Amino acid sequence: MRPQDVPPPDAVTSSGSGLDPHISPAYAELQVHRVAQRNHLDAERVADHTEVRTLGFAGGPGSMS
Repeated sequence: MRPQDVPPPDAVTSSGSGLDPHISPAYAELQVHRVAQRNHLDAERVADHTEVRTLGFAGGPGSMS
């Protein structure tokens, strides 16, 4: 198995409550096409919303589910 074939950790784990509102940018990228198709949206439009920073500027990149 190649390193690029291994999914992001949050793709196979969950928080204790199962209600973790944030996912990694890598996991969000894996879901772009599925989310776009399910919601009848353009994949590029969905991808534009996968990386955010707290208040738009603080902290490192993260993704919202």
